Amino acid sequence: MLSDCRFGSFLPVIEENRQSRVIERNSVAATHPVKRAVYLVLGILFLGLALVGIVVPGLPTTINAIIAGFFFTRSSERFDNWLTRHPVLGPPVLDHRNGIGFTTRAKTIAVSAITISIALSSWIIASSDAPSFVLAIMAIAWVYAVWYVLHQPTKPTVA
Repeated sequence: MLSDCRFGSFLPVIEENRQSRVIERNSVAATHPVKRAVYLVLGILFLGLALVGIVVPGLPTTINAIIAGFFFTRSSERFDNWLTRHPVLGPPVLDHRNGIGFTTRAKTIAVSAITISIALSSWIIASSDAPSFVLAIMAIAWVYAVWYVLHQPTKPTVA
């Protein structure tokens, strides 16, 4: 059964998935107050990066929002609800939680942005006095990032 579409033109949220998300959130919430505070601070940090990423080219938005959602799920129901109901950041976070994945277009943009960023950074590092192992670390980071994006489920496009 489909619930009302709270995200404008985005796909409607499936009621069962929303309920299972709440059950999942309650089962992973941190109980220790210090741990919850650390998770909350990290969630706010990654949320800030996601919001800045909306306007700054090259700074990823979606992955930072997903990471913020990870920390909010474990620290603050209020922030978690705000994030999952946000019209821009909410749908990708819910899609990731529900295992729906990314569209082919999003994967293409992500791999392109990762490749351009790593290539530009490598060029800058190669022309500096940095040790050569830094380039090797960047190459490993590129391989892992591209592998991760490509191995996420592919969300079907809505016609």
